[in-house]
Amino acid sequence: MKKLLILFIALTLALSLAACGENGSSDDPLKPRDENTSQTQPSGAQGIKDGTGLSLEAILMYVETGDTEYFRPRVLTSSEQAALRADVEKQGGSVTFDVDGTINITGSDSSRITVRSDGSVEGVDADGQPFGFSNKKDWPSSALGSAVPKAEFGIKMHVEDDESLMIMFKDVSFDQAKAYGQQLASAGFTVDPSELEMKENGMYSYSGTNADGITADFSYMASGGEITCALTVGKHTDDPGVDVTPGGAAGTPSDLPAHFAFMLPDGKGDFDVYNNDYFYSVEKAGGTLPEAKTFASRCASNGYEERMVQENKNDDGSDVYFAVYTKDKYEIHISLNMLEKKLQIDLIETQSGTNIPAGTDSWPTSGPLTRIPKPDFGTGFTIRDDGDSITVSVTGATAANFAPYMQSLQNAGFTVSPEYDDDDDVKLYEAHNKEGYDAYVQWAYGVFAVGVTTIPE
Repeated sequence: MKKLLILFIALTLALSLAACGENGSSDDPLKPRDENTSQTQPSGAQGIKDGTGLSLEAILMYVETGDTEYFRPRVLTSSEQAALRADVEKQGGSVTFDVDGTINITGSDSSRITVRSDGSVEGVDADGQPFGFSNKKDWPSSALGSAVPKAEFGIKMHVEDDESLMIMFKDVSFDQAKAYGQQLASAGFTVDPSELEMKENGMYSYSGTNADGITADFSYMASGGEITCALTVGKHTDDPGVDVTPGGAAGTPSDLPAHFAFMLPDGKGDFDVYNNDYFYSVEKAGGTLPEAKTFASRCASNGYEERMVQENKNDDGSDVYFAVYTKDKYEIHISLNMLEKKLQIDLIETQSGTNIPAGTDSWPTSGPLTRIPKPDFGTGFTIRDDGDSITVSVTGATAANFAPYMQSLQNAGFTVSPEYDDDDDVKLYEAHNKEGYDAYVQWAYGVFAVGVTTIPE
């Protein structure tokens, strides 16, 4: 699904979307959108409601989102064509217009976009990869479209490539969404099924795989008077799940800083140590449960407070272990999963430079965090600035705080391309707002965190 949702990022073409910077994306706090005031439209929404000249950015935003608030496909007037041509050529591209209203935009390389007056889009990115979507209301007749039941509600648009199909719906009620989820189950999408029903929060989802290995992922969300409803169909692939630790690709080989040296009192041995910019990691291919518990014991012996410890078994009987220890401004995450054949310890300093000290009860009055609601629960915040995003751990928060804060994010406008996971130990909601900023709330293994990006996508 993510591939389809981010497919249109390719539309930066060779034009580089310099216009986004020129039109100005501000770090000022977001203001509620007034649909009747043209100056509070999205920055690319020129010529949509206020009658001014069209911009390349407006076209690109439509291609990326399918949202006619940015651009309403139609046969352009001569003045609109002139304004768009001037903007495209200013940024190194060229544009032509067909008599039926089709707009053809070409970058300085082989990339191109075609937007037809019926709302459909097709093109080729700078790497030669095709993309596109159709606003036609007909149910897709492709193999993937035929693999799932036809929904009776309206179609806003559909996008398809050689791997997956996404259909976005309109005018759908919660009850209709739930009924379609039951249709999917009746049609045989019953392998590894997952169903979420939260009518009070305006959310419903159903996913499952059929005997042919095709997965259907259907979701419905109502927030702030807007409905987001989509079905994604594709070949089943194993999902590695939510990574709840900062770990990932190895950073630069390093020695441990002095305040974490107690974790390897006898030297590195067969462990590797990496500096991953804002945290250090101690890693070992393989590893054992006794070794993981030895690191936990070293944390406890050095004054670290146990925040959470979980120990269980995989289906094959192999060990799984995860623990979190904290002390002052430091966090240590110990993770072992024998299926992944890796033991990893992440050593995190949650305060540096201009970061707000751990445990503060203050919420910034300027900057990126003003875009998301201040949590009205817990006993304090630990705020970390990672450059392209701000992350906040909420001390004293519980799993019960997740749903209300998720609703607060939706009320604040974070409803574009939503992602939602709800497992026993991990709950995650993430979405963009119309300005392109991304925000999330996560409850993972006893740790409650919220975050927001510092620049729009």
